[in-house]
Formats: sequence, structure tokens, C-alpha cells
Amino acid sequence: MTRAEGFEELYTYYLFGAFGMLLGETTAARNTRARQVSILIMLVGNLLFALVFSEVMIALSNLTRTRDRYAERMRMINERMGQEQLPRRLQRRVRRFYEFMWMHMRGMTADKHGYLADLPNGLRVDVSIELFSEFLKQAGCE
Repeated sequence: MTRAEGFEELYTYYLFGAFGMLLGETTAARNTRARQVSILIMLVGNLLFALVFSEVMIALSNLTRTRDRYAERMRMINERMGQEQLPRRLQRRVRRFYEFMWMHMRGMTADKHGYLADLPNGLRVDVSIELFSEFLKQAGCE
């Protein structure tokens, strides 16, 4: 056995032992080639584990961010409807629409300035009539 072969065998033996301790694995590899294959398998296995773990963390982070966006959007809509003094019945209909959108589509449109553009036509008409009722009365359009 040459000095290089002895070094490779010794290096592989200690690297195998280090990976085994680090990963909590105990494998009875009897020769250098078996240890090298075991090291490779342990390394690939842990890389795959890290990949799966990171993907799960990214998915959870995105879910939290989407939920936070929904909560902020609902806060803005509720605040705006309160400022506009819409009747509670109409506010409840608008909230139910957004809850429906959230449950079925997990998101809303990007309209950040108002909420009327998101609403279906019938609900938009009801809200608009309520908002402009004073103006319509003054104009004689009762």
C-alpha cells in the first residue's frame, strides 16, 4: 500500500466517522469504497432534506404574507366603508364578498385605492346608490 492510498483510506474512514456522528447515522461499511458510497448517500440525503425543509418554509412564509395582505386589505375596506357611513347591511354584503374571494381564490385584485372596482355589478350599484343618495335626491332622481 502506497502512502497516497493509505491517506485516502484514512481520510475516508475519518470523514465517514464524522458524517456518521454529525447525522446520527451508524452504518457498518467495511472497506474504503463502501465508506465513500455511504458518505455520498448521506450527503445527498441531507441536501434533499434541506431542500424540502426550505420549500416548506417558503410556502409557510408566502401563506403568512398573503394572509397579512388580506387582513390589511379588509382593514382598509372596513375603514373606508365606515368613513362613507354605509348601512351595516351593505357593509356585511361587501365583507362577505371579500371573504368569498379569499376562500375561493386566495387573493384579491390589486386595486389599492378603493374597493368598488372589485365588487360585482349588482353590489357595486347598491353601494354607489347609497354613497350618492343625497346627490341623487338633490338632483331629483329619487
